[in-house]
Amino acid sequence: MRVVIAKKTLSTVGGSETFARALDRELRALGHDVALVGMRPAWFRPGIADDARSTFLDVRFGRLGAAIDGLLPTTLVRDQDLRRVISGADVVHSLAREWAGALERAARAEGAAFVETPLVHPGQPFSGDTASDLARYRRADAVIALTNWEATWYRERGVSHVHVTGVGPNLVDLPEVAREPATILFVGRKEVYKGYYSLRRAARMVWRERADARFVAIGQPAWFAQIWPILAMRDPRWVDHDVVSERVKAEALARATIFAMPSDHETFGHTSSPAISRRSARSCGRASTGCTCGTSRGRSPTRSSRSFAIPSARAGWVFMGARAYCASSRGLLWRSERKRLTS
Repeated sequence: MRVVIAKKTLSTVGGSETFARALDRELRALGHDVALVGMRPAWFRPGIADDARSTFLDVRFGRLGAAIDGLLPTTLVRDQDLRRVISGADVVHSLAREWAGALERAARAEGAAFVETPLVHPGQPFSGDTASDLARYRRADAVIALTNWEATWYRERGVSHVHVTGVGPNLVDLPEVAREPATILFVGRKEVYKGYYSLRRAARMVWRERADARFVAIGQPAWFAQIWPILAMRDPRWVDHDVVSERVKAEALARATIFAMPSDHETFGHTSSPAISRRSARSCGRASTGCTCGTSRGRSPTRSSRSFAIPSARAGWVFMGARAYCASSRGLLWRSERKRLTS
């Protein structure tokens, strides 16, 4: 079966980006002909433009259009370009609602089945819970949910063809490197709602008791960080990386003592799963699986980061406990669930 997986930003960092790559890898392992399609970035970025596995499309207005489409929920790709890359496909799979309308039109025009993994984040701006989004989910040949909670959310709103795949670590293996002492890792978009700025405030509280603590943040900066570079963290104990390669990310996960992602709007996604597989102490925000790890459900990102910072500093950096395993024990194991994708 020929499958085209489309994701506007095909980075090596990010939950939906990670899902796209894991889906590509696992479907190819099952013998399917799979193509990854994304947008050509406005400028060269490691982990995106050097990706030989993917097909990158130019959008309207050149680099300016790519910069706009990379920051905003717009669709500047040309319909004829999408139809060209999906020609002959049996299935067109849209991830994270990016280009979803254009992809649905192209799939219908080419006679392909249209499948969507919306990764809905209820309550968040542009989260995929509008009337037009729900109408598209109902029209889709199939909607993929990562958790039973997410599947129930769709079904309660009239979406009938919903399938749950589960989630799990996307890394084939983690390198055998020594774990660094007192190292806290953040992986994800460096947005306010992801808890990135809350974690920066928490770092100052941690350093009062553990001056040796080191923070490493990996991911795409927020759009306003490009405009106001004064917001950059100046302390040498805080290390910022932009988008990185899979190998660099894997090494960071292997070395980290704590994985921290005090997000206020999350499904329990792939970004956390490699940290669980490494059994790193973890702190995360609200999880749509109904499993809250390290923080209290409903707290603001600032309070989440506060509850993370002080106990972890006093408890020798062991902060996960049994709760961090509750989501992984609910059948969220990618490799054991992957065959559901082709059923």
